[in-house]
Amino acid sequence: MSSERPSNPYIPGQSPYTDRQHTVRATAVAVSVVAAFFVCLRLLSRYIRRIKLGLDDAFIVAALVFTFASMALALLSAHYGMAVPTDRVRPQDTRTILMIMVPWECVYCTGVVLVKLSILSFYSRIFETRTFKTAAYILSFTTISWGIAINCVSIFQCTPVHRAWDVMASGSCIDTKASFIGNAVPNICTDFCILLLPMPVIWRLHASVLHRLSIATIFILGGFVIFASIYRFITLFSMDFQDVSYTFSNPSLWSLIEVAFGIVCACLPTLRPLLSTFFDAFNSTLESTRNSTSHPTQRPRAYENGYKRNMVDQKGGEPKRNFQRINELEHQLNPDAKRRSKNHFISVARSNRGNITPFEEDISTTSGDEVPLNAIRVKNSVEWQVAAR
Repeated sequence: MSSERPSNPYIPGQSPYTDRQHTVRATAVAVSVVAAFFVCLRLLSRYIRRIKLGLDDAFIVAALVFTFASMALALLSAHYGMAVPTDRVRPQDTRTILMIMVPWECVYCTGVVLVKLSILSFYSRIFETRTFKTAAYILSFTTISWGIAINCVSIFQCTPVHRAWDVMASGSCIDTKASFIGNAVPNICTDFCILLLPMPVIWRLHASVLHRLSIATIFILGGFVIFASIYRFITLFSMDFQDVSYTFSNPSLWSLIEVAFGIVCACLPTLRPLLSTFFDAFNSTLESTRNSTSHPTQRPRAYENGYKRNMVDQKGGEPKRNFQRINELEHQLNPDAKRRSKNHFISVARSNRGNITPFEEDISTTSGDEVPLNAIRVKNSVEWQVAAR
């Protein structure tokens, strides 16, 4: 760390702070578990919709690994006295805490880079315009360059390297405040760029204003990560190098929070299909219960037959469906995905029935603007059978 020291003398035994170790431990574990929960939901959403895992999923899983590594370093630091006033920590334990800070900074930086690469890979997956992809590649290159630079600065901040944790060793260190600014400012700027990148494309969608707002809101929720980055940047300047074991706890903890909630925000846009499936199933169950209660003697035969045809064979057979579910968000934002989905629907229908119906011809010739978003159009003949009383 830097050799800078505050001008006011430090008096042992007169620290105005109390222990915060329980807060560090609880927060580190809680935010890591929340991040893991959302990654599991993301993978479950992919599995339910039968969507192949992509590079964005690989990046987010890797970021989760670094989140748990950061959690382990937080717990290890708390074990040696982080979040405890320095006058109550043994000198060798303070030295150990400073030693842990070096790899922790590298783990934090790498986790942030992986989260941003996951978001940019997801953008490139659903927005296929050349201009958008070029912007995403530029941001990816900038993010990777920033990560490499910060890792090098963290490791080689002092000459010799071990002076970062051995303050009694001879040598020199870089200016601490300058390194804080060089770390945080590019990080916050790229966060803003990534947040605003998809907005022009979303507002050009052929959909209602309310629908576009709902999609934009999902992406805007990533603004919490910007808040975490800014707040972490502010806490860095509140560190007191004569009470290092205590004052390092706040920025270190917010480093973990930033990465964990970055993972949560990166997973949110991928959960829309899972939520749609859940609410569709809930509404169908509610509607069926309401109909059976209000009309106990009437039941559409076509509903019963169609239900049986589309259920999975109880003996382990494959589902007999004439349609497939698609990723809603990709379907809405990617015109090519819409065309591929329609063509696949028609090809499956032909293979199952041999001839294409007038309804299928209608779908194949309908433009993307005319097909309602979030809808599967089904034509069915209904025969009612009324039981005699």
